[in-house]
Amino acid sequence: MGVVPKSKGRKPKPGKKNRPRTPPNTGGGRYRPGAVHVDEDEAFALLDRLIPEQVLTVGLPVWWLLLLPGKPANICLEGAFVLREAFALFGIDAKVKLVELIVRDTRTGQATQYGRPDPHFTGDQFRGHAGLWLPESKRFIDHSAQQFPPVRAVSWMPVSVRATSLGVTEWSAQRFGVPRGDHLMLEYTPVDDTILPAIMNNSTLAEHMDQVRRAGVNLASNLLAALRLPKLRERALASPHERLHRLLDLVGDADLINDPGQDHRFLVSGHPGGIYLDEIAATLPG
Repeated sequence: MGVVPKSKGRKPKPGKKNRPRTPPNTGGGRYRPGAVHVDEDEAFALLDRLIPEQVLTVGLPVWWLLLLPGKPANICLEGAFVLREAFALFGIDAKVKLVELIVRDTRTGQATQYGRPDPHFTGDQFRGHAGLWLPESKRFIDHSAQQFPPVRAVSWMPVSVRATSLGVTEWSAQRFGVPRGDHLMLEYTPVDDTILPAIMNNSTLAEHMDQVRRAGVNLASNLLAALRLPKLRERALASPHERLHRLLDLVGDADLINDPGQDHRFLVSGHPGGIYLDEIAATLPG
């Protein structure tokens, strides 16, 4: 989530070089995050093109969006924790990270601040922006980037990028830029990690963490079921994620059903009423 409308940068003077960047607009207006939009054909085409290493690191945030069409797009904080839970089931450590975000149009120099350097709750509204950092693969994910109007105009897809390609090797206070389309630069500045506990302890989030955890299990279950399709299964088994391989083996071709609360269960042998994926994962070492 974030604030402020698009700024009005000045046009460069003819012949002027090395013009200083226009400071980001940090006015008090509100942008319109809209609803989650996903082009399903484009999404499935992307999943078909993923290399094995990306089956989860790109596939999970894409699948998260596929399950949310029409929902409010500004759910970065809740979504980060849902994805964290889903990644954990596959044995991937994912850290929720608060970030300041400036979206800059490289053609005009116009810049707008969305994520804040001082994220906080105002009532039940989160003011700030959150993403995920995967320490093992050095990957940064902005799963809800489409909520920001100039980004949404370019693409609905989540950001999932190897930070090493941007010159970032460890998570720190270092700002880094992620190109988007042919004219946007998404400039992320990590926010001090010491702020996160206060955000997590806010009742707006804390009182719903059980639902968030179940949503993460449902997300992982749904993607796992999809990865059994022959073309995707081949890539999943070629991925470096051993836990994913084991889970595919354990669920086999079991049907995925919903319990009365709409949580997913796999109808594996020996469990007539079905079993949740986190219960299956708990039987695995590590």
